[in-house]
Amino acid sequence: MSLEASVEARLSKLRAEPQQWRPPLVNIFRVPPFIRKGNPAAYKPCMLSIGPYYHGKDGLHDMEDHKWRYLNSLLSRGDPGLSTSLLIQEMRHQEVQVRSCYREQSSLDSDNFVQMLLLDGCFILEFFFKRHNKEPDVLYDVGWGLMHLTSDLLLLENQIPLFVIEKLYDTLTGVQGGSRKPLHNLLPDAQGHPMESLLSLFLEHISDKEPTVWPTATDEIQHLLHLYYISFVPRPATSSLALLAMTDSSVCEAATSIIPCATDLCEAGVMLELRRSARDMFDIEFDIGRGIIEIPSVELNDVKGVLLVNLIAFEQSQCTEEAQVLSGYASLMGMFVRTSRDVELLYRRGILAKPFTDEEEMARFFRHLADVSATNHDRQLFAVLCEDVRRYYYSWLHKNRPLEDSMSVRLLSVQVQSEQQGAQQFTIFRVPSRLRERNRTAYEPSMISIGPYFHGAVDLQAMEDQKWACLYSLLGRNAEINLPTLIQEMQSLEPRARACYSEQPALGSNDFVRMLLLDSSFILEFIINRRSEHVHDRRFNVRWGRQAILEAGWARSSIWIDLFFLLENQIPFFVHETLYNLIFDPPAMSWESFIRGAINAGESGGDTEIKHLLHLHYTRMLPTSSQGEGTTPACCTTYISGLLQGCRPPPSPNAHDLILPRATEMSEAGVTFKLRSSAQQTYDVAFDPAKGIMEIPKLYVGDDKWPELANLLAFEQTLGSEPWVLVNFVMLMSQMLRTAKDVELLRKRRILVNMLPDDEAAAHFFSHLCDGATVSLEVPIYKELYDDVQRYCDSWRHRSRAVLMRDYFGNPWAAISVVVAAILLALTAIQTYFAVFPKK
Repeated sequence: MSLEASVEARLSKLRAEPQQWRPPLVNIFRVPPFIRKGNPAAYKPCMLSIGPYYHGKDGLHDMEDHKWRYLNSLLSRGDPGLSTSLLIQEMRHQEVQVRSCYREQSSLDSDNFVQMLLLDGCFILEFFFKRHNKEPDVLYDVGWGLMHLTSDLLLLENQIPLFVIEKLYDTLTGVQGGSRKPLHNLLPDAQGHPMESLLSLFLEHISDKEPTVWPTATDEIQHLLHLYYISFVPRPATSSLALLAMTDSSVCEAATSIIPCATDLCEAGVMLELRRSARDMFDIEFDIGRGIIEIPSVELNDVKGVLLVNLIAFEQSQCTEEAQVLSGYASLMGMFVRTSRDVELLYRRGILAKPFTDEEEMARFFRHLADVSATNHDRQLFAVLCEDVRRYYYSWLHKNRPLEDSMSVRLLSVQVQSEQQGAQQFTIFRVPSRLRERNRTAYEPSMISIGPYFHGAVDLQAMEDQKWACLYSLLGRNAEINLPTLIQEMQSLEPRARACYSEQPALGSNDFVRMLLLDSSFILEFIINRRSEHVHDRRFNVRWGRQAILEAGWARSSIWIDLFFLLENQIPFFVHETLYNLIFDPPAMSWESFIRGAINAGESGGDTEIKHLLHLHYTRMLPTSSQGEGTTPACCTTYISGLLQGCRPPPSPNAHDLILPRATEMSEAGVTFKLRSSAQQTYDVAFDPAKGIMEIPKLYVGDDKWPELANLLAFEQTLGSEPWVLVNFVMLMSQMLRTAKDVELLRKRRILVNMLPDDEAAAHFFSHLCDGATVSLEVPIYKELYDDVQRYCDSWRHRSRAVLMRDYFGNPWAAISVVVAAILLALTAIQTYFAVFPKK
């Protein structure tokens, strides 16, 4: 067929069906590649896929089982007679309309597309119902779960149309049949319009802030991100928009292309100050008479940054006549902040809250904002302000105003339960992809796989033969125990072991049982081998022979890290404990005591049930709340004692209260650092505000510390009911040691032992250690220390004394010079006196 004929045939087909196309009410766009490349992770879900764009993508399969669980839970809330066939039928009716909402056509066939709509829509409904009823759930009881799930629900490309959720809700509540089922009574406003009640449910839990505008059922809301946009993005004052409408478009275009960055503005005499009484985030003003730009406080972290860029992308996908307020704001801030110097300047002015990242990364984020916000210059929100700043900047009169310099402070939940297993808890979790992407090797084994998450990995197959050798050795330790007995015992543990994993293992029953037996056999023999090096006992003699791969020093070190340090590379503690009790029946000591003796951990001070080897290592480093007095740092004694007495914890501090200067800044303010030789625990940091002395236990930094601490931090955040001591301690150290000079200061005080190549590498280690960690403000363990240090460093007397001692008494020659100068000054004064008043 010729080109002309094919084109005509296609057009004829369209002419024959003119009524079948309708402009979609909802548009769900793909983010353009030129925008995505600046920050691709900001537009991709890290846990949950909603809609067709990320359906079935790698790294998001874990949530599919939870979607089915949520569907079952949601159906149980409605009429017992409600069948899934009715829901499926409703989704089929919506399919054509829903497909037209996506700007990129989905390759899913009809059945899979309808199933996706059903699962995703019901998951969203049940997620918000559970939040409203305060029902515990494994997904958001983990420290990072709720934060990442909410973030994923507000991604532009991760949406389904809101009318799909509304149709599911109407079907489940029986609105179409004219009656209200019990499900509707779960909503905040059961007496109002059903759609208004549904929106109220979403708004109640989609943000911790109060909406600025409450939508109604008549609003044409496209999806959850659109709902957030119209409800929480503040609208500028009417006067600002009126002034904007009168602004000449040529002025706007000139302004947006010439505005200098913050440091250049300051060099030209423009002062940037915090606007304390701002009405909203857009309440930015420039006083051209005084040369002062007042900017409201900007608080950004990983989650807020992701939400902001997706809101901007959504705003720019809407073809509306309204001013694109977020795009204009992002464009302005992107011009203000272009380098790390600009970030540092806004920190000092109190405009930017200190994030848990470095200045260069924050500058890259703001530069990405400027790239994302392709504003319409005719509707630029800050056009008048930009033109005023431009005129002021290019005025020679103001260029010679001195740049003011000031000293400032650097700003700086898991009890889970499985419904299927009753009181059975998830104890072995997957690390979220957003944490993993920062340093993938920190969470993955290098030599041996333990448990189902890395089972069968190609680069770990070399150790499988060693596992079989260990099983053979183990069977030789007790002639009364045979292989069928061990297999039968592992089979009895299979359901309980499976329930410990937050991601359902894909292994079949036989493969799973084989994995449990081989992995626990290796762990048992490895621990026995290690203990025999310290304790000579014929019962625990080495039977596996001198395997070359296990005798290598690097191999033992790598295996130790893989067994004890990795959160995802674990099997439940009760599995190898059961195997130990079978082989050494009756055992001379408990399995926990046996391991503690092998790793020189000492006896446990409490009755905590050990979940796995990483948990055992965690209790070795940090005590639990049941371990009594003498094991908690002085700064958290007040909180712990109140907790043990049944008292409520102290009020949660604001994030701005938990800030600490860098070590060099504290030293300049007169703080002295000393090694705390009497510290009982690694985290036992103390500060004496009367003497200005901070005592810190000895710290070791090396290549093997990163996976250890990263996994311990991830594990601690799964202990929702425990005080997160390690997270708070690491956050404390990451705030103190952010530059090479900070590391050098503590190293010279013999507090820090640096095994890394240089101090810059150690500073990078500390500054990025808490990337992705969720800091619990409900348990302010070091709150008293933060307050004492802040007060001490803010004291003029202490800072002046520190300057005097550093500049004039820092070494013997300087001190001698000061004394000689004082003597000469005194003699000169005496000579002058007698010259004026001679002795008669």
